Amino acid sequence: ETTGYILAAGHISAGIFQDCWNLRGMGQFMEDLVLNPEFAETLLKRVTEIHIGIWESFLGAVGPYIDMVETADDLGGQNNPLISPRMYRRMIKPYHAALNAAIREKTRAPILYHSCGAILPLIDDLVEIGVNILNPIQPLPGQMDPETLQKRYGSRLLFHGGLDVQSLLMRGTTDQVREHVQRYLKTLGMHRYIMAPANTVLPGFRPENLVAAYETAHNF
Repeated sequence: ETTGYILAAGHISAGIFQDCWNLRGMGQFMEDLVLNPEFAETLLKRVTEIHIGIWESFLGAVGPYIDMVETADDLGGQNNPLISPRMYRRMIKPYHAALNAAIREKTRAPILYHSCGAILPLIDDLVEIGVNILNPIQPLPGQMDPETLQKRYGSRLLFHGGLDVQSLLMRGTTDQVREHVQRYLKTLGMHRYIMAPANTVLPGFRPENLVAAYETAHNF
């Protein structure tokens, strides 16, 4: 309360969907969703129960002191969601909703949701189940660009991320980095956007580009 910092509760695992495919193998669990949905739902339910139990125990002790809760599940590839919106709504969304509801019973802190990739067709669903902050908004052309995000969700979500780690930090110039950061800050707004790398910074990046990004944000 006196430091100017926030206290964030990081996600406890990769996520409900990802934990299931880690247990079964990604390809096999994708098949399960289509060919063996009863088994898939049983596994999803059990994994969700474990997640909820951990969060309830943790937030029961520290919930009043938490400023942000982070959950996660990777739903997107480079061009599209990993599963169709219809499949997400039928098989995965109910368990995400149950987890968020359990978290909300223990804390009023905003919920940050992490998903890599192109998840634009799923964002309405995430808002519906209580997501407040979206991370890492990978800058994929025509999918997660800041103009589209602002137009559709600027009044409903706060955005975290956006700094291109796949191309710009690796091969771009400092001027290109500054232009990129300014675009996101101007488009998404100072009060609706937290500038950060749009995933883990990769080995081989140009350090001067990361410095330029943070200097631009601080001086904006």
